[in-house]
Amino acid sequence: MSGSLEYFSVSWKELSAAIGSRQKELSRKVLQKTMPLFEDPDKVAEGLDRWIQNQVQGNGQVRKLGDGLGFLALVHYFGRPVGSLTHSNLGGKGFRGFLRKQAQAALGRAIPLSHLLNRPILGIASTLDFSWGGLEAAELASLGPKLAEDAPDSPDEDHSAWLLDLWNALGSACDLGKDLVTIYT
Repeated sequence: MSGSLEYFSVSWKELSAAIGSRQKELSRKVLQKTMPLFEDPDKVAEGLDRWIQNQVQGNGQVRKLGDGLGFLALVHYFGRPVGSLTHSNLGGKGFRGFLRKQAQAALGRAIPLSHLLNRPILGIASTLDFSWGGLEAAELASLGPKLAEDAPDSPDEDHSAWLLDLWNALGSACDLGKDLVTIYT
């Protein structure tokens, strides 16, 4: 098993408008497009319905699997995939350390890259086995000049590959001009 950090260009405003919209038609469309992505369609449908009906509870933290899967379905529906980074199951600690140290140093300290692993989106965070995070469009734009340069090389082969993938994903998201939502599994 491996870990993955997926990047989606998506408007947080558009996600916010969908949450609590009470549009059954939207729920149907989201399910139709995203069901093949999930192993437990019933949980996704239940969670998605709670988001659309504005019934997700947890004081800013998603604790129910269905609610988390419902949010992921919304991200997949409204978002455009722009990249991913993967690591082996044993490499998770090293990957998180890479983002905190090498990647952060390469992109500067102004925008914490820890936001890519875990950051509340629309005031809601995940307490589940997967997390989400992201960057606002303005934060991405501030990284634009650095991302326009070549990704730095690293003597570590994994780090070098991750830097290139990070540059490509963030650069693509920056070019699209929307916010970024990331999903870490």
